[in-house]
Amino acid sequence: MQELNLKSIETKLEGVLHPVTPRPAFVLALRQRLDEEMAQRIKKVKMKQRLLVVGGLVGGILMIVTVIRSLISWSEFTKALDEWLSKPKKGQQLVSA
Repeated sequence: MQELNLKSIETKLEGVLHPVTPRPAFVLALRQRLDEEMAQRIKKVKMKQRLLVVGGLVGGILMIVTVIRSLISWSEFTKALDEWLSKPKKGQQLVSA
């Protein structure tokens, strides 16, 4: 029953409404504007991707520098600790080799 109502409404609308053909100049201008907007969006997306890659590289390099620096300072710390532990204390004699 609903299909019948929809068909009748569709038939009435076809008789009343006529398809519109847009002017070619309008279609061309619209296409150009949409192409420009799409190009700008693509450019923004590429810029965001580049910034993300550059940020990742900079962050990675800083992380590596930090790790290397902490390892160097750790080796200096262990060296100083070893020197401190190997110092003869009062009352101890030095062992000669």
